[in-house]
Amino acid sequence: MIRHKLHRHQDANRLRDYNERKANLRAEQERGTLERRLRIQSREKDRQLQALEKVEKRELASLSRDLKQQRRVQARETDEKSISLENVAGLHQSKDKGSPDLLKTFDRARQKKRDGPDLMAEFDHASRIAEAEKGKGGSGEWEHAGRPDIERGGHGNDPDRGH
Repeated sequence: MIRHKLHRHQDANRLRDYNERKANLRAEQERGTLERRLRIQSREKDRQLQALEKVEKRELASLSRDLKQQRRVQARETDEKSISLENVAGLHQSKDKGSPDLLKTFDRARQKKRDGPDLMAEFDHASRIAEAEKGKGGSGEWEHAGRPDIERGGHGNDPDRGH
């Protein structure tokens, strides 16, 4: 009986030691797992922070580029050298006279472009001037010009031709 009690007591001590070691091992494994998880989370947060910094840098560069472009566009719009449409169309009317009729003005300009210059009127005017000069006794410009020398290639008395 004493032996039996002694063995029971030794078995109980071994079981207690075993359970303590088992609990210590579990606690150490959990601590290791938590440390690894914390390191992984820390690395993940660092990676996300770097990614956000890259995005922020890209966004700032894009914003800077867009603002620069917008300033250039505004500068072109407010440039004093820009030609006003009213100046081009000849619509120098004051505000109290009312707004100019841009459609009629553009239609007139388009019609002039379509019609083109009146060549017959231009020719009549030039011929009247030439007749008036002949009537005054003046000789026309073309009378002083030499006749082309057909045998020499039709270039007249042109010293630069060298024939």
